[in-house]
This record gives sequence, C-alpha cells and structure tokens, in this order.
Amino acid sequence: MTATDVIYPNPASSSVTVSCSSSSPAVAWGIYTNSGVMVAHGELDVNTDNENNTYNIQLPPGLAPSVYILVLQNAEGVKTCAYRVMTL
Repeated sequence: MTATDVIYPNPASSSVTVSCSSSSPAVAWGIYTNSGVMVAHGELDVNTDNENNTYNIQLPPGLAPSVYILVLQNAEGVKTCAYRVMTL
C-alpha cells in the first residue's frame, strides 16, 4: 500500500471504499484470511468512468469480526493493490 492507497472506514461493518494508486484499473476483489484462505470475492463495476481508481466494496453479510486482506486485481488477474481491513 502506498501513501495514495486509501481504505475507509476501517474498521468496517458493511462496506469499504478503497482508492488504488495503480495505473491498471481493478476489475475484481478478494478477501483473504491472514492464512491466505479466500473468504469472499466479487467483480467491480468497470462500466463507470473511474479516473482515480476509487471503488466501493460491499462486505459479505456474516463475515466474522477479524482482520482480513482485501486484494484488488486487474483484468489479467494481477494484484494491483492490497489492504488490511478490520471487520466489526
């Protein structure tokens, strides 16, 4: 995560907004435990004009309170940004 990569609110209960400094737009996201197990994933809306790479991600209901890793990926499946997010 760089100085321009932002995630808020953190901790979160239902959704997070992330800004990614990558020059490659993200098209998908995944939420992983600290041991690397994927617990949720989804696609991002790429049909909107998003020059600043800011995305709103709805957290899945029933996600246990913990610290997770949120990863954004581009169309080639390459990680563009990663964040630590605490859920309530």
